[in-house]
Amino acid sequence: MTRFSPTRSASTLKKAHPSLKRTIAIILLGWVCCGVSAEDSGLADTWVLKFEDDFEREELGDEWTTNDAVIREGRLLLGVKGPACAKLVRPFPADVRIQFTAQAYETRPPCDLSVTLAAERFRAMSWNYLLAFGGVNNTVNKLTGGRRLAGMRDENPARLIELGRVYDIVAVKEGKGLSLIVDGKLLLEGRDEEVMGGPGFDAVGLVTWNGMYVDDVRVYERKVAHQDTPQYVLRLGGLILSMDNAGHLAGPPELSGEGRRGIDAYNRGDLAVAERIFKSLDGEVQAAGLAYVYGHLNHDEGPDDFPLVARLFDKLSRAMPDDRRIAEYSRRD
Repeated sequence: MTRFSPTRSASTLKKAHPSLKRTIAIILLGWVCCGVSAEDSGLADTWVLKFEDDFEREELGDEWTTNDAVIREGRLLLGVKGPACAKLVRPFPADVRIQFTAQAYETRPPCDLSVTLAAERFRAMSWNYLLAFGGVNNTVNKLTGGRRLAGMRDENPARLIELGRVYDIVAVKEGKGLSLIVDGKLLLEGRDEEVMGGPGFDAVGLVTWNGMYVDDVRVYERKVAHQDTPQYVLRLGGLILSMDNAGHLAGPPELSGEGRRGIDAYNRGDLAVAERIFKSLDGEVQAAGLAYVYGHLNHDEGPDDFPLVARLFDKLSRAMPDDRRIAEYSRRD
């Protein structure tokens, strides 16, 4: 578990350049395979705390990305200027639970003490799944987003936002299901048969239209993936760099300092820095690092990106003709 303090089967690259991007994107995004539902036995048995933040500091720091957020008197104040989101930079697995306290900003009518799950890591106001408490000017509670989530919209809610009141809010994405809980009471739950998640859709965040205070954020991951959770293919198999189930890139202990800097940049979502570092290296670390960067959904692809990766693997294959790992990624026959 990390407490914030101020200070992300082997597949082969296709031989033809036009299909190279698609292959890596499929590897990194993953495709779903379905399972059977299972009952949970409780929070402690099922979930493990991975991140918490009490905002007892002056600056927000680099664990969060936001278009409008500050720390005020030990709480996060989001959306002072208007609609805003704040997302954790780190990636989280498909099964995730966020819990926090929230209070509407007192200078405007309340609208949205809300959460986004399986989101992209954009600084701008954006979301994927939106689990909204007090949405549409505090008239509805709703679940929206994803691929096939039947829009859950309660237009006559028993509970809406009251100015001055502090709420305990929990949002959960587990298997194909999503749920929103406020003060221990289930507000809404829904199911997406083509549930989204995996690399590129692995951010957790907070969303508001008219502002909210947030405190005591806790993010949990399931100890074991839910049986309905898609099994995303996360790794370029067999290479010197690998990715774990939470989307974190890693390398061997003997990796150079620059290689580790490239991994750190990738894991915090700074793809431009990661690209620059991996380009400055050589060998398998260079080729594998650039393949991960260029395959990331948030990377703005250039026309020479994947031809470069293909050339690098071709060069490695010529230098190591007996290495079957490298040969799988080369265009050479």
